[in-house]
Amino acid sequence: MTQLPETNPDNICLPFQIENADVRGQIVRLGDTVDEVLTKHDYPRPVSQLVGELLAFVVMFGTSLKLEGKLSLQVSGDGPVSMIVADFFTPDTVRAYAQYNETDVAALQAAEGEHTLADWVGKGSLALIIDQGPETDRYQGFVPLEGANLGDCIQTYFLQSEQLATSVCAAVAQVIVPQENGARETWRAGAIMLQHLPQPSRQKIAGEEDPKEIWNRVNILLATTEPHELLDPMLSPEQLLFRLFHEDGVRVFEARGFQAGCSCDAGRVLSVLKRFDEAERQEMLKDGQINVRCEFCNATYDFTLEDIDAAQ
Repeated sequence: MTQLPETNPDNICLPFQIENADVRGQIVRLGDTVDEVLTKHDYPRPVSQLVGELLAFVVMFGTSLKLEGKLSLQVSGDGPVSMIVADFFTPDTVRAYAQYNETDVAALQAAEGEHTLADWVGKGSLALIIDQGPETDRYQGFVPLEGANLGDCIQTYFLQSEQLATSVCAAVAQVIVPQENGARETWRAGAIMLQHLPQPSRQKIAGEEDPKEIWNRVNILLATTEPHELLDPMLSPEQLLFRLFHEDGVRVFEARGFQAGCSCDAGRVLSVLKRFDEAERQEMLKDGQINVRCEFCNATYDFTLEDIDAAQ
């Protein structure tokens, strides 16, 4: 098999299929998209890594599910990191943020040893929420936060909700990236997902390999993926797929691009403030203004009571 043709290696989700097997997958590579999201906040490094990982997974979900609107992945727990939210807006925009206890996160960072997902977020759940507008019912699905990392929770969700055997691996880190004016440290994220698509109605061809054996083999190959391979801007997604699955053969399909963005604006904020009564607005005043900050993009909006009254 010849080397796969290469696409732009950053800010994409690339679907692929293992040849002659009931295995499909997606590979996500996020460069300045995840860097823009994370640098808007001064998160501790472990919190940034969790946010970046959830952002990569929401891209995978948003691409694999046929929908119009917003898809959210929400992690909530009783640990040092109490909330992580990643949103995917069709067709190509993502955002994310986290809530955490600074003291508790710092204490856990200082503690020796490897820390699992349970150490950071405690007991809680991973929620998938699909909102396709006011004319449709909002879908919500939940799985418990069980396993060593967020990837384990993603695998559990697909197995329980979609009855699809799923394997994922992900990496998030700051890496040194060469630029025209030198090099700088920038956040990057990458993830691969494999899914086994059983074909119960199809008759097995004589001499054909058992689908379970193929599934086991590609999972062994997936487990050899190194974090740097998911993050290296000089290694294209196609090159990585070729490294992993060239013996079986792998076919790639059209990639989808993504960008960081936010749905907040002054009009939306004003419409929310108008829902509060006069007494509640008075309590929000500080130095004659109501100050609102978007948790996703850190944009700030300042309004007087007269601004709110005059808004349509």
